[in-house]
Amino acid sequence: MRAGIYFFTIVFIVFSNCSGPKKNEYKEKIEGFATSLKTKYGTNFQEEVQYYELNNFRDSLVGAQIGNYKFQDYYGSNVNLLEDSKPVLLESFASWCAPCISSIPALNKLSEDYPQVRFVVVAHDTPDKLKEYAKKFNSNIHVIPSEREVNASGFIKLEVGEFQSVFPFPATISISSNGKIQNVLLGAPRAGTYGGKTITLEEVHEANMMRLSRVLDKLISE
Repeated sequence: MRAGIYFFTIVFIVFSNCSGPKKNEYKEKIEGFATSLKTKYGTNFQEEVQYYELNNFRDSLVGAQIGNYKFQDYYGSNVNLLEDSKPVLLESFASWCAPCISSIPALNKLSEDYPQVRFVVVAHDTPDKLKEYAKKFNSNIHVIPSEREVNASGFIKLEVGEFQSVFPFPATISISSNGKIQNVLLGAPRAGTYGGKTITLEEVHEANMMRLSRVLDKLISE
C-alpha cells in the first residue's frame, strides 16, 4: 500500500513540473540585448545601437518562446496573447507612422481570410490618441492601446503592459500555436514619390497583402 502511494506521489510531481508556465525567452532576450549594448556603448547605448545589430537581434528571436501577455483592448475586453493555442500575428502600430496606417486595409482583409489566426495590434498611442484609428480596424483584430507613450528615440520603442518592443514601427511578429516566434518583419511600404518613382496606395496595399500573406501561410502550415 505504501509503495502505491509513493508511486502516485512521484507521478504527480513529474506532471506538475511539466505543466508549469513556459519561460518568456522573448523578454529575457530583450533584457540581454540591452545589457550587451550598454556594456559595448556605455550610457548612450540607446542612440548608438546600429541597424545591423537590430537585424541580428531580430534573427535571434526566431524560435524563442514568447510570454502569454495579458492585454485590455481599446473597447475594454481582456485579451490573452496565447489563448486557445491559436497562432498569432502581432503588429506594432503608431498613429504618426505612415506605413502602419497603410497596413490597416491589408490587416483587415487578411484577418477575414485567416480566421484561424489571432490578429493583435499593439499601439504606441494612449486611448485618446488611438480613438481616430481604432475604428479603422475591423472587429476581427484586437487593438491594444498603451497606458503611456514611450519616447520613440529611446531603446524601448513600445511598451504595452508588460510587453515591450525595441523595433522601429511597424514590426510584425508571427507566433506559432505553441507560443514560439516564427518570424519578425521590420517596416512596411508606404505611398509617395521616392527617387522619381511614385508608389500608389493600390501598390502599397498589394505589397502589404503579399508580404503578410507569406507570413500567414507559413504560420498556419505548421
